[in-house]
Amino acid sequence: MTATLERFVGSSLTMYAPPVPESAPLAGSGAQKPVGRFMIKWSQSGPRPWYVDLVELELNKIASLGKGWDGNRARPVTFRALKSSVEVLSGLLGEDSPTPQFFPLPDGGVQVEWLVAGNSVVIEIDGEGVAYVLATTVSDRDIADGIISRQDPQQMRCVAKFLSALSRQVKRAD
Repeated sequence: MTATLERFVGSSLTMYAPPVPESAPLAGSGAQKPVGRFMIKWSQSGPRPWYVDLVELELNKIASLGKGWDGNRARPVTFRALKSSVEVLSGLLGEDSPTPQFFPLPDGGVQVEWLVAGNSVVIEIDGEGVAYVLATTVSDRDIADGIISRQDPQQMRCVAKFLSALSRQVKRAD
């Protein structure tokens, strides 16, 4: 399965899932195996940006977790969650972006977050691939709250603009 994901500024990322061996259980069989390794292809001219490598590395780490990774009943991270993570992040990250943190969620989803000087952006992608964002300032003012997807460019721009402002705060702190 291949998905092409275009960033608002015109860049393009492609996520490749590993081929499924013929001996693998069919989808919907109830098996809960880790997704396995995947790659993100940068198709713009010029060098591959640091954030593409970071997203690929971090998502592959959590994609390798199996059933019960939390010592309990957590599901492996789903391909839908990984694909949606790449799709949303491709519209938000840029060369000046602060570095996000990545976490698996027990429902097979992914959480990506930025915490800078009391400000935060938290994106939760559930196991079905639906992404939710909560972006708040240090004074608890909501910047964005709700579903975030490439089908809502206004929400994406709002969050991207806030991340850019957080980036400037990080640079001032250096």
